[in-house]
Amino acid sequence: MLKTLPLLCLIATPALAQYQPLLPRLYTVTGVAGNDTLNIRENPSANSADIGDLQPGQNIEVLELSDDSAWALVSAMESTGWVSVRYLTLTRKADGTEPDAYSLPSEMSCFGTEPFWSLDLKTGESVSMSEMASGSTAPQHYQILGMARPINVGPDYFGFMAGPYSGIIRREYCDDGMSDNQYGWSLNLLFPRAGGVAMLSGCCSAVRP
Repeated sequence: MLKTLPLLCLIATPALAQYQPLLPRLYTVTGVAGNDTLNIRENPSANSADIGDLQPGQNIEVLELSDDSAWALVSAMESTGWVSVRYLTLTRKADGTEPDAYSLPSEMSCFGTEPFWSLDLKTGESVSMSEMASGSTAPQHYQILGMARPINVGPDYFGFMAGPYSGIIRREYCDDGMSDNQYGWSLNLLFPRAGGVAMLSGCCSAVRP
């Protein structure tokens, strides 16, 4: 089930408050000792059950904040849980600059089920598409022919064309239907098939800012 992600202003916690980005967005685990980990909690509370751990320096996509802005909802290790925002810092691009919150991440990983497929997107450059139903898992590579933003809605939609594929990526919650994971982006992919047009739907997450 999909639902629109809130456009959140981050206002109360030191590590995130200075950026005020749209979510989801990629953050890095910081302030954790090299021999320690950052706990993922079942609920936004230090007393909640520990359901996983993040390594120092690990990148993770923040989906939303708790009501008090002290906890961030993240998706990792087949589940979705909460981590303390004091240990998260916005992931910078390779040149050290802050990524544009109103643009797509530079690299995204998308997938869907029944049939199983996966797509790796390098924004403005290329896509690599693997569709299990085709009988081969070898990815097919296509150059991006063009990308677009809607002229009549807000910053939550992005379109692209690459080879036979036309895709619409939307900033919204996406459930893979197979695990407890939630993702911050959805993808609808259109392409020709058997004399007509077919569509695949799935979820995406950021790989790089």
